[in-house]
Amino acid sequence: MRVTHIYSDGDGCSCLGHKQIELLPQGQYGHFSELQAGPGIQFREAPADYDSGWHTVPHALYLIILSGRLQIETGDGQTRSLGPGDVILAEDTDGQGHHTVAVGGQPVHSVMVPLQS
Repeated sequence: MRVTHIYSDGDGCSCLGHKQIELLPQGQYGHFSELQAGPGIQFREAPADYDSGWHTVPHALYLIILSGRLQIETGDGQTRSLGPGDVILAEDTDGQGHHTVAVGGQPVHSVMVPLQS
């Protein structure tokens, strides 16, 4: 499974890439990744005019978009528009961070899953 990856390079510049999460067959139940430890999940609604400004994440986390669209810009100049079903692995806990805005005039509903390091 391919997810969008936000990370900091060695110079503290945030970058956008992809990360492959290995899925292993589990018979009739489909394919599963290894269990990833986390303290819980949070559900979130960001307003249609959401603009985060430049920020880092407090800890590594997955963000799963349920509805609405986000545009993410990273310090290396890349932008990506993401919507329902997209999964983001944010690990840029230091450096410049990234800038996220809601696009399309709709609130963004998402699930945040913090990861334990």
